[in-house]
Amino acid sequence: MLSSDDQTTQNATPGPLPASPLPRAPLPHDDPAAVVAAFYDALVAADAQCAIELLSPEVAWFEAAGSPYGREDGNPYRGGDEVARHVLGPQAADVADLELARRETLIFGDTIIVLGTARGRGVRTGTRLTAPFAHVWALDGTKVREFRQYIDVTAFRSAVGRPASQWPALGIFSLTESDAR
Repeated sequence: MLSSDDQTTQNATPGPLPASPLPRAPLPHDDPAAVVAAFYDALVAADAQCAIELLSPEVAWFEAAGSPYGREDGNPYRGGDEVARHVLGPQAADVADLELARRETLIFGDTIIVLGTARGRGVRTGTRLTAPFAHVWALDGTKVREFRQYIDVTAFRSAVGRPASQWPALGIFSLTESDAR
């Protein structure tokens, strides 16, 4: 049976919760490196929607020159929709068992540099992918505002079935056997 004091307490408008004496677990937005780590984790989990939500609506996304997903004019993709349509979607279709092994993370305020190796298997070729990378991330608070990729594009193109012989169409110099004579 409730006492009158209990009823008053039960019907009162709840106020803010008292602060916990325990330390709060850091949230991704508390630390730019945690935002970047959450992006990689989302990609490996094949959760493109979660990854896209970490991008600023105006994100500038630069793929490496010669990348199978880069723009021919070298300009960045703008916004999460373009990144999903031209990079993340095609990459997920081209690479099975994607792993982004992060070897080192360098933190410079809101700029994060991640050194690592992309591993997986080309869906069309069955070829193992092993491509070292450097990713440069610039954040505004909780959102990625710019991404720049540097990766072994020869290894990546070979694994996904887009060899270097296709590079001249992209305006990238390629030495062929006839050029070498």
